[in-house]
Amino acid sequence: MQIVLKQGVMKATMSLPMYMIIFLTVTFTLLPAHAGFTQDYQDHAAIKEAARNYVLTQISADRENIEMTIGTLDARLRLPRCGKALEAFKSPGARMLGNTSIGVSCNDSTPWKLYVPVKISIYENVLVAKNYLRRGTQIKADDIERRRRDLSILTRSYITEPQQVVGLILKQPLMADAILTPTMFEAQKLVRRGEGVIILAKDGGIEVRMKGKALVDGTNGQTIRVQNLVSQRIVEGQVISRGVISVPM
Repeated sequence: MQIVLKQGVMKATMSLPMYMIIFLTVTFTLLPAHAGFTQDYQDHAAIKEAARNYVLTQISADRENIEMTIGTLDARLRLPRCGKALEAFKSPGARMLGNTSIGVSCNDSTPWKLYVPVKISIYENVLVAKNYLRRGTQIKADDIERRRRDLSILTRSYITEPQQVVGLILKQPLMADAILTPTMFEAQKLVRRGEGVIILAKDGGIEVRMKGKALVDGTNGQTIRVQNLVSQRIVEGQVISRGVISVPM
């Protein structure tokens, strides 16, 4: 029953029994006025800011290299305003990159918890091919350059320093602007199986050189088996340069 406070209604009310008049008076006193009634809800902006600050504390990259998009919370979401500082945390199994979610909770007398969708992009300068490179190319500094890329969309590891690849041999063709990864390269072979090599033995100022034959391929610093062509003895030595194997005296 809706009660409209008009003069005619007031006149009709006067004819009600006294106990009904008292009941109506008390009821109107206890109920809040509809136009002025507001609930103290938690500000959505504060929830999103708590998630954002947490991400920034968890990522070691420079802030200028981080781009973050905080998802929109449902406008119908009504949570009691927290009497303590909001606490943020990482969702179980979530990573701090790409599309993820950050938990935000309130731990006061009326606790609550929710997860905020977040997209995190971290940018870094990675090495890419300047131009098309054929398989078998020995990489030179002019073949590569650094370009800024979003790490969240990279599905494989990447390379950032030229010294990591200069001098290596490309195992596959590369298109221009392709991102370099460690599995694309192999070390240059300084010794090949069946080739003649120099077996070098040193002890202080004494140096002995002998002719030998490589029994396997070898790259710089690799230990391989070689055969002494004079004694026919098989020894192990370290590849120190093209066609030269160092063995202990």
